[in-house]
Amino acid sequence: MIVIGPSNTVLLVNASFTDLLGKSGSEMAGTSILALAPASDIPVYDTLLDELVALEKTGSTQTSLPHSQIFEHANRTRILCTGTVSLIRGDDEQAALLYVIDRHHPDPTIVSSRTEQAEDTLRTILNVVTDGVITADSNGMILTFNRAASELLGYSQYEVIGKSIGTLMSKRDQRRHHKHMRATDEELSQRVLGKERNVFAMSQSGEAILVAIRVTRAVLGDRPVFISTISRAQVQAHLDRGERALATPQQIAAEKTPANTQSARTILLVEDDALVRKSTRRVLTSLGYNVLQATNGIEALAAMDAFDGVIDVVITDVVMPKMNGAELAAEVALRRPTQHVLFVSGHTEDSIDQSGMLPQGVSFLQKPFKTRELVDKLGALLS
Repeated sequence: MIVIGPSNTVLLVNASFTDLLGKSGSEMAGTSILALAPASDIPVYDTLLDELVALEKTGSTQTSLPHSQIFEHANRTRILCTGTVSLIRGDDEQAALLYVIDRHHPDPTIVSSRTEQAEDTLRTILNVVTDGVITADSNGMILTFNRAASELLGYSQYEVIGKSIGTLMSKRDQRRHHKHMRATDEELSQRVLGKERNVFAMSQSGEAILVAIRVTRAVLGDRPVFISTISRAQVQAHLDRGERALATPQQIAAEKTPANTQSARTILLVEDDALVRKSTRRVLTSLGYNVLQATNGIEALAAMDAFDGVIDVVITDVVMPKMNGAELAAEVALRRPTQHVLFVSGHTEDSIDQSGMLPQGVSFLQKPFKTRELVDKLGALLS
């Protein structure tokens, strides 16, 4: 634990902190905390203090912020500490910061000045690129979070650095992430590294945002780090005069929809996962479809019976409570024998085939899917 006053002045340290850095309390008290950190990791406690004072003035219930800091031991070993900073006041009402350290990770490497300069350069570059860039260590703990990532997801870097990168993912993608963390290097190279895919990221406000992500691996010092670049998912379309162009979802839908269609088509979306249902509905409406929604097969049949118009496609999850996708499709066939059905599932098509849950030859799409893949499947059904 360390107490930091205005102008980054160290006011008080406890015995655990002196043991951690190998320095006495008298050596540190009254000095600037800048002297306890390497030159490449400049502390930002004045900024944190201002931010917490501003929160206090607004009456916010948030009284602390997560924070990570690299300190330098007396033997020049670098130590990454993570914890929380909170606002405290003395008898004179002077505001100060209390930094309580939850975890620390000693790094025996003494970083050379050349490496420090490279890290400074990297930080500068990260904050000017237009894509979000998030770096994490081999345990999934966030090390850096650039400005574009903050703008996309709504978090400040102080809210996420030192936390698990899984906190930025939907529950479904968290499960995939934990599986990837246990994978071998060869499996990671085959499945994840260097491959762009779409996932649902959770913003600070709780909104699910469909993002395109590409993960690469690098070595920083002697530590492996994972670098994720993220951006809002876009759909790449056709070649026009030999040059690749970006097409809007509406343009792609127009390409895939028969020319004699006079009105918007209607899709019945059946999905028990609220996050996936909301995100898929957003994509479908952006493509120009009318969307009916249901959380399970029983609700879907009720919605179908209540709807007077034509339902062009039923998109249904395979595994659902009360009535699964296959049972729903069988009931739909009795009501509307020519009804198009698209099955979606987080399981692979091979595993679905082996389980015998679906008949052979049905239209199937594995989650998470790209907008382009969904467009192609719908186009094939409707053409």
